[in-house]
Amino acid sequence: MIRIDFDELINNYDTNLLDNLRGFGKNQEYLKYWVPGTSTQKSFQNLIDALAEAQYLDIMLSFDYNSYEVHFFNKAEMLLEKISIFQKERENNFIKFRIKLDINLYRQKQNENFSITNKEIEQKTDYKDRILVFKSKEKLEPIYKYGIEQISTSDYYIEKNLDKKNSFIKEIEGIKLSFTIENKNIINLAHNCKEDTILKKLINIFFDICINQNIQEAANHSLIYLEEKIRLNNNRLIKKGIILPSHAGTYFDDLNIIIRQVFDEYKNQELIEFGINKNYFKKSYHWINLEENKKITKINEIIFEILNNNNLNSNAASARSIESNFRINLEIDKSFKLLQEKKNLLLEIERKIKVLDETLEIFIEESLDKNKLRIKNSPQTKLLN
Repeated sequence: MIRIDFDELINNYDTNLLDNLRGFGKNQEYLKYWVPGTSTQKSFQNLIDALAEAQYLDIMLSFDYNSYEVHFFNKAEMLLEKISIFQKERENNFIKFRIKLDINLYRQKQNENFSITNKEIEQKTDYKDRILVFKSKEKLEPIYKYGIEQISTSDYYIEKNLDKKNSFIKEIEGIKLSFTIENKNIINLAHNCKEDTILKKLINIFFDICINQNIQEAANHSLIYLEEKIRLNNNRLIKKGIILPSHAGTYFDDLNIIIRQVFDEYKNQELIEFGINKNYFKKSYHWINLEENKKITKINEIIFEILNNNNLNSNAASARSIESNFRINLEIDKSFKLLQEKKNLLLEIERKIKVLDETLEIFIEESLDKNKLRIKNSPQTKLLN
């Protein structure tokens, strides 16, 4: 049974949002799926959804009785009656619900809500005969060619034997592409384009993004990553936001169709049902095996450059330790904190350190006063024997 104090859960989310949110759910899987709603009722419903998603079905949920109106508990009971077996207890100033979620009833309730929501949306929808979406008619927009030329890639060319076990063969402009998938992961990629063409370079970059990825993740996002990776290598292109790959040229559309076809064929061949895409960036082999002192040195080199660009002392911020290969504990002083209020340096640091590894995240702690004389002369609490 999992025990949750609802008031503490909400308070922790609000007060620790900046420092602890990324590590908030490290011990409880359901916290990855939960966010507070615009009302306490919605927050409660979101929590039930998160618990069901994470398969926590046996729950003890407690509330401070004085913090909520009676109608809140009435609505909570109405929901729980439809999806669970539960008992309600009063203990001092707390209301406790012992809940056993019935996942089948929960799914049924979800479907009913979805059906009702769809009808409401349909009634309010302003229907259009057509929606115009820009799609490039060029195979590759000229402005993307520069970005492609700046990127170093592996070469996935092989002369023959493209058709291997567990492989799926597709074709673009006469070039054969081979995708080998095992246990939902793309383990090998190859093509038979020998000539150094811009399309071959694009395919190689695309393959660099897809290799060792979950096939669902590759089908969902690889072309978005591909367009962004090329765009960020060209200072003349806009850098903010997500741009549809079709804006960059028909080659992107062709590759998008190919990877989605491979995903569908793999599902049908293996008779596998994929649920919600929960694949995230994985730590690189190189980063995991790098010694910690070298990791910190590389991180601090990037931080120092940012400090220097903002006229801050080199001691204003530094990485002190790394936990689980991704959580960087950053120590900052007051000068950094003051500038952070005007300019988001933390976000700039986190974006730039991701060149080392995509999973890296920043967590901060303020530097303590290290002046021994000042500490000695400050008011002290004396322990009485």
